[in-house]
Amino acid sequence: MPRIVGSRSGRIAELEAERADWCETVAQGHARIAAIDTELAELRGGIVSVSAFATMSRTDAIVAVLKRHGGALGPREIQVKLAEAGRDDRLNKVTATLTHLLKDGRVKRPSKGFYRSS
Repeated sequence: MPRIVGSRSGRIAELEAERADWCETVAQGHARIAAIDTELAELRGGIVSVSAFATMSRTDAIVAVLKRHGGALGPREIQVKLAEAGRDDRLNKVTATLTHLLKDGRVKRPSKGFYRSS
């Protein structure tokens, strides 16, 4: 039997907020898995497989690069590390994605032009 809700718009807002929270949690989980895969590959003496980075979204790949590095990097350095992992991301796309990640709180900007993972 359907649930009776006092306010339909209130329930919609509640569900939208819960959905947004889950989306953020899932995105953080994907980034963490990518970072773990990267570290495992390094520890096993290999390099990150091209296919691992190729299947990631740009946002997840950038977060993984920053987590792997552990410190702050500039957009050009991030682009180089992405290229080393087999990706072909233009600098303007990397910069735009960093702005998006900064607004979402997934990266921090410790100083002008440098970013690190949150």
